[in-house]
Amino acid sequence: MGFVAGGNVHGLAERVPGLRLFPTVLFSGFHPDLVHVGDEASLRLSRLIASPIGPYHSAIALQGYRLGLSVEATLRLYTGPVFERLGYFDLWKLSAEYLLRTARDVGFGLDREFAVWSRGGVFMHVINHPRLHVLGDMARRLARESGCVPLDIPVEAYAPDTLTTEPVWPVLPAIAERYGVPGSTLFKGDGRRAPPRLLDLPEFVAESFALYARHRPQDLTCARLDAWDTEPGIRALFDAAG
Repeated sequence: MGFVAGGNVHGLAERVPGLRLFPTVLFSGFHPDLVHVGDEASLRLSRLIASPIGPYHSAIALQGYRLGLSVEATLRLYTGPVFERLGYFDLWKLSAEYLLRTARDVGFGLDREFAVWSRGGVFMHVINHPRLHVLGDMARRLARESGCVPLDIPVEAYAPDTLTTEPVWPVLPAIAERYGVPGSTLFKGDGRRAPPRLLDLPEFVAESFALYARHRPQDLTCARLDAWDTEPGIRALFDAAG
């Protein structure tokens, strides 16, 4: 579905000869705890609840708040064994399959590129914002396939990564250890209109709790947490932290 009832990119491609489709890069393998909260189905940013750094929330923090845990108890859940139980390490494979499938669906397979990106370390700022070299690889390929001859110069040598001015989610230490990449617990806020804020994990969780307290419980909707609520084992995991 698109913004026009019944519309989709394939229908658009049929109407516009020569239109070249390319995929949106969505990948949560490095940031499996990141979720949106609010009316995701509306496709409108204004219908999402804001976190301390933008429209990106920690599923663990929100569930801790919903279950009445303290900030301190919730922080005890950011560990490798908990991530394993929550299925966070499974999201790499699931996200990769989704990305590669949707890329093939628009005729722009990314199997080779994804293998290169994966070997090169972290390639996402957040689940829907790829780093500059990812966009550069796709732009270079689009240029070549359109008959142009792009210069053999890394995009980082001449273009800024403007998405770094927007929120950046850390690769949490247990995730970083799993994939052999640098880890962090610093959450970066939006810096497009003012200097960005940097919050460490305790600050981020504490400020998230304070923000959630300003909303009605029924507005703090999240599909991930709805699924967790059906699993007694996950509820027991959070109860044990308290």
